[in-house]
Amino acid sequence: MKICVVCSYGIDNPGGVWNHVFNLTQQLKNKKIQHILVTPESKTNTYDRKNHYQIGKTFKINSAGSKANITLSPFINKQVK
Repeated sequence: MKICVVCSYGIDNPGGVWNHVFNLTQQLKNKKIQHILVTPESKTNTYDRKNHYQIGKTFKINSAGSKANITLSPFINKQVK
């Protein structure tokens, strides 16, 4: 089985979502399940570089009092296999 975990938050945005994704991928690694993690580009990369792919940059969009991280890039399709 191969699993691709996609997270819209990069390592630079710590919090509940990132913690959940990180813990999930650690459990997959411990169980020797083949997986990759896809996140937006970030300034720091402390995660396992072998299984971590960073694509695109995020932009914060303010809407209705909340902020959304959105990845917009016309070149992102070249980075995704």
